[in-house]
Amino acid sequence: MYSGDQVECGNAFSEISNDPIDQRERFRSAGRHTRAAGDDERRTPMDEDFIRSLEYGMRPPTGGLGVGIDRLADGLCNQDNTSAT
Repeated sequence: MYSGDQVECGNAFSEISNDPIDQRERFRSAGRHTRAAGDDERRTPMDEDFIRSLEYGMRPPTGGLGVGIDRLADGLCNQDNTSAT
């Protein structure tokens, strides 16, 4: 998502797979990579509710938008650099 002056305000995403078996393996793989990298901050539990909803048939495309408060503050304060805010 970009503002009028082409400043990125957030990241849009969509789910790669709505297949519960494939999605569970993707979560497991991501967990293995974060453990191997020793990245404890990025470790999160498996999202069993999401997997279960896929198993019950939640099949429409899913996605979202992650808007950064830091980038919104930059725009409100008329700053070009996030480190300034």
